[in-house]
Amino acid sequence: MKRWSWYSARIVRVEEATIGLMMLAITGVIFVNVIRRYFFDSGLSWAEEFSRYTVVWMTFVGASVCVYRGIHIVVDIWADRLGKWLDRGCVVLAHLISITFCLAMLVLGTRITLKVMLLSQKTIALGMPMWLVYAAIPVGALLMGLRFVEKLAALHGADAPQAPAAGERGDD
Repeated sequence: MKRWSWYSARIVRVEEATIGLMMLAITGVIFVNVIRRYFFDSGLSWAEEFSRYTVVWMTFVGASVCVYRGIHIVVDIWADRLGKWLDRGCVVLAHLISITFCLAMLVLGTRITLKVMLLSQKTIALGMPMWLVYAAIPVGALLMGLRFVEKLAALHGADAPQAPAAGERGDD
């Protein structure tokens, strides 16, 4: 499991770098589009579509990072009242439900992506294959599902990594 911990830490770094690059790309494209429209009366026809589809990818990849960091919304009002054993059971149940959801999203997202791929549908402004946009669903589901499995393994005493709590890392 220690090897998985090493891979997991590297994967989250790649995810974070990818999200950062996507944000930078969106910012650059929108900035250039505004300048072109304002000064040259000619905007980029594909800027909005590029930004929209990039945000879709950022959302699905970012959801995995949120699971790793433990910063998804959590209802923990009962944690103090349930006791340690019952609280742990609720957390395990929540992770199992999340893994099931990610698995369903992976299977259904893959089916949809393959159907769109067979249709050879293209985006209007960019002209890129539409399946590339839909592929964000199974990719994000796979990444999130792996993170939930990690968290579940950590609860059962395996050597899965624990993400630092918000504010504990020096680079946050």
